[in-house]
Amino acid sequence: MKLKLQFGYGMKSMSEHLADVLPGTSVVLSPRDIDQDKAISFAVTMRKNNGSVLLDPQVYALSGSQDLKVVPKYDFWQHREIKNIDWAELVKRIHDVNFRLESEVTILPAPYTKKIDSHYLHAQDAVAAASGGSGRAVFMTLCLAPRVMSSEKDLTYLLSKVDDWEVNGYYVIPERPDGDYLTDDPLWMANLLRLCAGLKLKGKQVIVGYASHQLLSLSCAGVDAIASGTWMNVRSFTMDKFLAYSKRDYAKRKAWYYCPQSLSEFSVQYLDIAHARQKLSAMRPMIEKCIPYAGMLFAGLKPSLCSFNESYAFKNYLVALASQCEEVSQGKSFSERYNKVIGLYRSAAELLAFLHKYEIRGQSRDFEDYVDVSISALDMFKEDHGFLLDHMSQCYCDCNNVSA
Repeated sequence: MKLKLQFGYGMKSMSEHLADVLPGTSVVLSPRDIDQDKAISFAVTMRKNNGSVLLDPQVYALSGSQDLKVVPKYDFWQHREIKNIDWAELVKRIHDVNFRLESEVTILPAPYTKKIDSHYLHAQDAVAAASGGSGRAVFMTLCLAPRVMSSEKDLTYLLSKVDDWEVNGYYVIPERPDGDYLTDDPLWMANLLRLCAGLKLKGKQVIVGYASHQLLSLSCAGVDAIASGTWMNVRSFTMDKFLAYSKRDYAKRKAWYYCPQSLSEFSVQYLDIAHARQKLSAMRPMIEKCIPYAGMLFAGLKPSLCSFNESYAFKNYLVALASQCEEVSQGKSFSERYNKVIGLYRSAAELLAFLHKYEIRGQSRDFEDYVDVSISALDMFKEDHGFLLDHMSQCYCDCNNVSA
């Protein structure tokens, strides 16, 4: 299974553009960012462009819904505390909205949880029991706090309950420690790999939401797709976003250039340093689909004099990430994918070491401090599950090669 990139969450005009660049584009819609009528209209446009949509119902903390301006415009929304939700009625309403969107998959609602306990499992049981009969595939949502993601005991218990839920797949939303864009916690990453691999070994499809390029290693766990987006708050899940509506402070935003081969993003000011020291060519994207968006930075002018803006930056990032998803998916076995990802990490480290000698840095988005974290997590996962995953992939290949 190839790791694919899905776009989210509310990137309407940009998704329409990317559907032309990347055929078969799938977009995860956010009720927080697009109201129901516009979502239905957008779904029609995506189908005309051979794309598709999924709806993330974002029912994580209903008690905070009064602070959200858009979500209550959806037919499924109920102004109630989570403990009083009629899950069966809520699932029915979400199915109805998905019917109008003509989506092939219904993402089921689920509360955000800080522990895997009887209250959480009761809600998931109720959602699963009400999920059938729509004629479309259903994905259970697992929205998990850092405490759960750091607990091997909790995740093992959660995986033991999966067999009780008759669903087609899982939509995993892992909250990073401290809500960081990139995580420096190797155990968190290793546990995410273990959770996803456990779900895949049970024959389920898996989408991981709110993903950044650091999660390219999920190809080694057999994950079907990661969903990413434009702003940092859709590349890293934080529960706070759903407890209060706040306007974006555009005054503090700036365009960041994602250099795929370094797994890092750079401000235009640091690109100017690279230009002055004649090292800018090392940062030119090696992915041709990125050139229409980032090529201007490498045309000879000082980068800060180019018309590179946030729109170009976002498109460059997402097109590059989609290409990298395809790159790390090459190879049928776990070991082949592991080697692809490790090679990506190590080549990024080499390029960053070269750039840093000339004071060309990605500041808070520099991947240098996350290379060892990512490799350690993947090596822990390999030690625990690599042999089994290689064996499973070999069995799969043998079965597919049997003559009729």
